[in-house]
Amino acid sequence: MIGDLLRELAQAECDRFAVPGAAVAAVADGEVVLAEGFGRRDGTDPVTARTLYMLASDTKCFAAATLCLLVEDGLLDLDRPVQDHLPWFAMHDERVSEWVTCRDLLAHRTGLPRHELVTVGNGDFAITNEQVARRMRYLEASRPFRQGFGYNNAHYATAGHVAEVLTGRPWAGVLAERILDPLGMTGTSTYRPEQTAGDFAAPHVDGRRVPFQTRSYDLPNGGMVTNADDLCRWLLARLGQGPISPAVLRMLHTPSVISTEDLPFPEAHVLGYALGNLAFVYRGLRLHVHGGSQIGFASQVMVVPEAGVGVAVLTNEHGSRLPLALGFTLLDRLLGLDPIPWGARLAAATPAPPTPVAGDDDPPRDLQAYAGTFHHPGYGDFAVRVRDGALTTSFHGLGDELALTHVRGDDWRLSYLTVPGFHFPASFGTGPDGEICQLALGIEPELAPLVFSRR
Repeated sequence: MIGDLLRELAQAECDRFAVPGAAVAAVADGEVVLAEGFGRRDGTDPVTARTLYMLASDTKCFAAATLCLLVEDGLLDLDRPVQDHLPWFAMHDERVSEWVTCRDLLAHRTGLPRHELVTVGNGDFAITNEQVARRMRYLEASRPFRQGFGYNNAHYATAGHVAEVLTGRPWAGVLAERILDPLGMTGTSTYRPEQTAGDFAAPHVDGRRVPFQTRSYDLPNGGMVTNADDLCRWLLARLGQGPISPAVLRMLHTPSVISTEDLPFPEAHVLGYALGNLAFVYRGLRLHVHGGSQIGFASQVMVVPEAGVGVAVLTNEHGSRLPLALGFTLLDRLLGLDPIPWGARLAAATPAPPTPVAGDDDPPRDLQAYAGTFHHPGYGDFAVRVRDGALTTSFHGLGDELALTHVRGDDWRLSYLTVPGFHFPASFGTGPDGEICQLALGIEPELAPLVFSRR
């Protein structure tokens, strides 16, 4: 039986990548062939087909499909300016502000780089789709408008706010009404902290359990939770076996921008980014794929429409290559192709986190001179305080997770302690009076350090 073979393959790859747990969904020829959990969700209780996982950026395809359904209903034209729906909307450039459309947002072709920290936060920090959309005018571009692919979470939050305005409902309600309820995805929703008290996989980093996020997360760039059972329904719908029309699927799967985000393997060649998914040619077949990564979780969703095959893999191990490796492994079997040792290949290709530069002396001024609140209109406030003889930081509700380490002079290093390897340069600048007046953070690699001005 194909289900037994897939189950054996899944277990072998879970063992290879040493993940705490995983949820796997696979469909073929209009049928569910596997919907199962592997390992433990919290160190004790087993993962089941109903155990919830963060979907992370695989949420984006749900968001894009929701907007395509609004197009089908005559409420939206993807190629009309966003300003037709949000008159106050603006970007870094006046002409771009007038021209940018929802298709530009969903295809990541506005010219913006990632600007990852605009939507990141925890604790009391809460940000809405509208707030993100209003911050877009302050985010610097790294390439000309519509001249290339630039992945950016704020694109999807802005598109989500357009949907909210057109329907008069919050994003979670729009998503449920248009996608989740029609597909019967009863266990799937946007994230709420109280869900973690139930059958929810605990996040892990390097095999170490880390705390759950403590704020609700309902942005359409990455805020969904789901399970293997429900993902089977989504896969079938993506393959034309459900209430989503062929016209909507064509909109969803048609590439809108050339992407250079190719996979480093000869079997897969990127065609471009569609709406919420990348289009590839994989071993002669059209493959639509998207991955997700969030602190403590990783995901991968793959569909091959012409073959009627789809696979999704979720795990509660940060940065794990399991979802990609197992996804391709199961695809090969379901497509009847000669198997490629994806697990061994990707395990060998997993990079080690970078080693930060060591400091060489003490800071040149009293620590209290660095303390203060520094503001960027697109990112918000970054607070620096002195505690127990060291500088501490707070940003978007992230406090103890962040650390500042001195390097040399007024240069420091900002580290995200939850995840090894997340280090950014942080340089304090002085005004004419020699006092600290700004903080430049190198948190966007495609741009010069972003300047936060002291309040």
